[in-house]
Amino acid sequence: MTEAEVIAAVKVRMADIMPDNQTTVTAQPFIELLVNDCVENFYMMLPINLLPVTSFVSSATTNKYVAMPAGSAVLVNRKQLPADYIRFIEFQCNTWLRSATTLLQQGTPEHYAQYRKYMFGGNTRPKVALVVDNDLGRCIEYYNYDLQVPPVISIATCATRGTLQQIPSNLIDVYSWYVASVVFQSMEEQEASKSAMLRVQEFLQLHQ
Repeated sequence: MTEAEVIAAVKVRMADIMPDNQTTVTAQPFIELLVNDCVENFYMMLPINLLPVTSFVSSATTNKYVAMPAGSAVLVNRKQLPADYIRFIEFQCNTWLRSATTLLQQGTPEHYAQYRKYMFGGNTRPKVALVVDNDLGRCIEYYNYDLQVPPVISIATCATRGTLQQIPSNLIDVYSWYVASVVFQSMEEQEASKSAMLRVQEFLQLHQ
């Protein structure tokens, strides 16, 4: 949908919530200001199964080998994330028996444990971490045994911010309710904001 169509949908939702003041609420400049800014926060609250998926397996992002101490027997690599990355979905190498769907945080004990042969997840319980690399920026760090031939990434997916026009058609209705809630909050119409957010929560409960 175009930006104008989404704005029109938001105004309809706001008028549904406050029918006695629809002329006032639909004239709010906050609608035009917020309709694009809400995309990222909206995606952050969606369940994984509803997120638009972006693959970065064969994208222009960069791979980087991270040197480990001799004898560690763990091969550490980093895959650069897309510039507009907002949320991790799934990552897998061709030698793994399953994919990794959760992220370790950089600098935690569990993250550092992946550097040790007898403590990292291996092929049966693979782990990946979200790290900030000095050269590449935000990356997925992944681990394998120190093989002669490095494993190949088979799955690398995430959600990216994208644009308002790229929101999937099946999410436009609930997105318009979400924006309506945010706009009402900016207007200090707390009850109206709660009513609009309730519609969002009902949608999410149906799609968990």
